Amino acid sequence: MELVKVLKEMPTKGVRLTNGLALRLARDAAIVTLSCSRVEVVPSPIEVKVVAEAAAEAFGLEVVWSEDAASSVMVDGSQHWVRRLFWPRDRVSVVYPLPVQQPLIEIEDEKKHVYE
Repeated sequence: MELVKVLKEMPTKGVRLTNGLALRLARDAAIVTLSCSRVEVVPSPIEVKVVAEAAAEAFGLEVVWSEDAASSVMVDGSQHWVRRLFWPRDRVSVVYPLPVQQPLIEIEDEKKHVYE
């Protein structure tokens, strides 16, 4: 998948896809954040799901979750809509039963889950 390759090779400053969606990774001590943004148009839940699936494959993730809603930021007079994906920086194991919440994606053969 082309998006998996893009995520694996993403430059530090991020990348803008041909559909106008911009992706940027940020890492802190415990969490990695992948911001999906676009000028004037909210990234759709389907786009975010596709990016989440690609991130899970690109980085070998078992758990990825997203924000409940998009947020907006004004940059140079333009409204930028952002949806963020998160995952733990270090490998984690699921200790407690999975929540009743519906997964954003399920990869059954590898038991990976992405939650809204």
